[in-house]
Amino acid sequence: KNQKFHFYLPKITVKKNNYSLKEELLFPGYIFIKTSFNNFSTLSFTRGIKKILKFGKTISFMHEDEIAKIKMIDKNSKTD
Repeated sequence: KNQKFHFYLPKITVKKNNYSLKEELLFPGYIFIKTSFNNFSTLSFTRGIKKILKFGKTISFMHEDEIAKIKMIDKNSKTD
């Protein structure tokens, strides 16, 4: 937040023991950050970030429509 990155921490609501609802992280240990490659060096020195997911030397990324699908799963878990 301090560096004004837009981030998303997906959570899902699950039913435990057939009666209680509990919110859990959908991808424990991971967050999604919306940034440009110009801000990459700033991101890599951000407090709390240990690693940035890469495949070889290529930074991993997801398209907006993929993030929208995850947000829908997040939202639907709270209404079911």
